[in-house]
Amino acid sequence: MDEIKTVEDLDVFQRSHKLTLELYKITEDFPSSEKFGLVSQIRRASSSICANLLEGSYRNNTKEFRQFIGVSNGSVGELKYHILLAKDLGYIEEKKYDEFIISLDTISKMLRGVTKSLSRKITNTNTNTNTNTNTSTNTSTVFFTLHIPLNPPFRANCLRQCLTGQVSHLTFYVLHPNSLHCLC
Repeated sequence: MDEIKTVEDLDVFQRSHKLTLELYKITEDFPSSEKFGLVSQIRRASSSICANLLEGSYRNNTKEFRQFIGVSNGSVGELKYHILLAKDLGYIEEKKYDEFIISLDTISKMLRGVTKSLSRKITNTNTNTNTNTNTSTNTSTVFFTLHIPLNPPFRANCLRQCLTGQVSHLTFYVLHPNSLHCLC
């Protein structure tokens, strides 16, 4: 398996992107009267899954990233309805509909798994913070744990924020067996 360096390398991102491309193609055959209706809704909801994953990965901290994963999962739910509607209107065949639903259920489970992983990491970080208090200057130093960096620019930005006092601690952690994220 290749090393995962960015969110785009995650299986959930790749599956979502592949599904989006497939939905863009299939909606080309929808009636022109649906161009600004159902076609637009399906395309927006499907592209929103990856867009929110990527946007969340660029946010300031893990809690914000987790929130964006929730938005991605909400888009999965929205997309399931739009695909059901398209099937019931006769724009998508039953077999294709079933394939899309299976794919969306898999993506949703994967997103929930990432959310759970992030929640555990946040909980573990909050309960396992090492603090060394220097009583002579009455300041507190919070040590940070460096597991494996996601990518050099991201790591450098987090480290810069930590060193300049913009954040009090910094933790890199595993999102997926081969992916990483930074908790500031």
